[in-house]
Amino acid sequence: MPRFLRVHRLAAVAVLAMTTVAATTLPAGASGSKVHDVKDGFSFSLPSGWLQIPLTGRDVSGLLDAATKADPALKGALTTQVQQYVKKGVKIFVVGPIVRGEASNINAIVASSAGLPSGATYFDELGVQVKIGLSSIGGQHVVTSKVKFAKGTQLQATYSLPTSMIKNGAYGVQLYIRHLSHLIVITFTSATKADSKRIAREVEKTWTWS
Repeated sequence: MPRFLRVHRLAAVAVLAMTTVAATTLPAGASGSKVHDVKDGFSFSLPSGWLQIPLTGRDVSGLLDAATKADPALKGALTTQVQQYVKKGVKIFVVGPIVRGEASNINAIVASSAGLPSGATYFDELGVQVKIGLSSIGGQHVVTSKVKFAKGTQLQATYSLPTSMIKNGAYGVQLYIRHLSHLIVITFTSATKADSKRIAREVEKTWTWS
């Protein structure tokens, strides 16, 4: 199957990866801290108070201890979730303020861009696949559009997540960033559409390629 036909799966995985760190008190991140993906060549600054959860390395256990101090029983569940993220290809996972019992968050998946369409049909064809993916896991009011991001024109999707997926519902913004041999799917989720768009804009302002 051509890789392009799997884009809708990336859309679904990126959304499902963010639905599980809810109602957890997390330690505040440092203001202006940066996320670096050296292998894939990009970095960006986090909004003030946001915290990156490392998906590998010794820091995971200590950070989860701190994050779940109020409820140690959550540690096992979160540890399992982190392991699942790695298996599903999630490269970056960041959590932010808890609003209405849900943790705002950012995650990024990096895949090969091999097999993606090119030319005038790129955005239309990619948009169809993204809509299929988001709709397949219950996303509603899905809208795709072209936006300026990371010094280029990229595909953006906005959508809502019903209470059947997340207790109090949520809103998401996804960006499909094509760069060299990579397709980066970065997902921003919060309690409101305005906040998700604002977070995406903040990340865009500080995004750099190496």
